[in-house]
Amino acid sequence: MGASVAAAAVAAGYQVVMADTDVDTLNQANLLVLDEVGPDAADRISLTSELAGLAECDFITESTTERIDIKKAVFSELETVLPESVVLTTNTSTIPIDRVAGVLHSPERLCGLHFFTPFRERPLAEVVRGTQSSETTLAASAVFAESIDRLPLVVNDSPGFLVNRFLMIYSNEAVRLLFQGISPERIDQAAVDFGWAMGPFRLLDEVGLQTALQCAWRLAEMFQDRLVRAPVLVKLVKAKRLGRKCGMGIFNYEEDGSFYTDPEVKGIIDKYVEDRVELTTDEIIHRLMLPMVDEATRVLDEGLVSDPRCVDVAITQGLGFPIDRGGLFYWGDQVGSANVCSLLEAMSKQGVAVGPGPLLKKVAQNNGRFLDSSRQPTASP
Repeated sequence: MGASVAAAAVAAGYQVVMADTDVDTLNQANLLVLDEVGPDAADRISLTSELAGLAECDFITESTTERIDIKKAVFSELETVLPESVVLTTNTSTIPIDRVAGVLHSPERLCGLHFFTPFRERPLAEVVRGTQSSETTLAASAVFAESIDRLPLVVNDSPGFLVNRFLMIYSNEAVRLLFQGISPERIDQAAVDFGWAMGPFRLLDEVGLQTALQCAWRLAEMFQDRLVRAPVLVKLVKAKRLGRKCGMGIFNYEEDGSFYTDPEVKGIIDKYVEDRVELTTDEIIHRLMLPMVDEATRVLDEGLVSDPRCVDVAITQGLGFPIDRGGLFYWGDQVGSANVCSLLEAMSKQGVAVGPGPLLKKVAQNNGRFLDSSRQPTASP
């Protein structure tokens, strides 16, 4: 991700400095950037293995591994080598911004700037407002995102922010289906039939199973009532099946772009299958989509964003929800809020999903429209 952001910045005309303590990683990132933008842009790229080498930069975006101790150490040192005017951003996908900002003497200069995988296909950038993030920091981050052809969406700080809350529910329901004997190929095909470019398991492979697992552990701390344990992912990571980047994850990937499930994965999955069920394609789609609609009402009720249209923009531009469906809330309105509520209630009685939340129940009382369910935000983005 760091290399992708750097390449986009170079392509936009910026002078870019890339920093990493591992020289091999840094050189590999440089090759990835040059492969993206071409060798003629080499004079706009500098490399450094010391954070002091960033002293002349005006804007910083950090994309280290998803560990709070590493991020805190990076920003503690950055504050000592950079002028106070420099804006600091973190590409964390799950760690609350305030936890990272807590190490800074000037926490107002930090906000989240969260990009998505695959970078080329996901034009959204979440600009995440910490409780102390200044308006100047947020504005500068939004301007930078726009300058590299990203669509900035300001959201309030919360575990998983906005888009990853939906990824959490989407992949969680896919794993529940696995435990009921539905194959990953069939689950992904149902999603593709609905209009997704790729199903939940191919999406996890794109993100990287180790990254997905780290995110799941953090989100599980906050959403224990809504997440199922996923030992399948643990087993796959231990087997070094880390996703598309290494040629095998849930699926195996060939050079021609084809993919398949091999016997090793099938054997791992079979160990965790509980009660096998027979489901139609429509039932699989409902299992994947309806809990996401419920989660959308929850993030709206929590004030992460104030306008339901922001949810539809986020999930289409950040997660890849089929844009022909208009967005999650738009699709939910086509199904009908009362139908969504009753279907979720039936699913929860079967023990395969949480029941509808308070806002969903309220909208469904008169079969109201989700897109009319805006609320006053706690802090206006």
